[in-house]
Amino acid sequence: MAPEAITAIVTGLVALIGSIAALITSKINAGNSATKVELEDLRRRVDELRQEIQVERDSNDKLRAQIKAAEDSVVAAAAEKTELKIQIETMKEEISSRDRQIKQQDATIKKQDARIKELESRVTEMEALMRGGKCS
Repeated sequence: MAPEAITAIVTGLVALIGSIAALITSKINAGNSATKVELEDLRRRVDELRQEIQVERDSNDKLRAQIKAAEDSVVAAAAEKTELKIQIETMKEEISSRDRQIKQQDATIKKQDARIKELESRVTEMEALMRGGKCS
């Protein structure tokens, strides 16, 4: 074989090897590009999920605050209810005490009315006696 033929074959083989290397490199780059795109998509999705989680956490915090406020209101209402019950019982006792006082005063008034009538009757009797000349 002639040296030119060997050189041509070697040159062809080198060109073929270069083409194969270029093909392999482009395949790897294409694979890497696809992987990079997938990785970026995954990163975006992770960021979206983090934002969604933060929104949910914020919402949960607001709901917890509302629950706490509602619980505080219930506790305050229960305390107020207890206080009102105490006030009602105190008022009932005062009313009962005043009713007893009124009954006592009514009894005293009846006694005094009876005494006044008795005294008026005696006055009338004495006036009658005085007019009749029996008294000096």
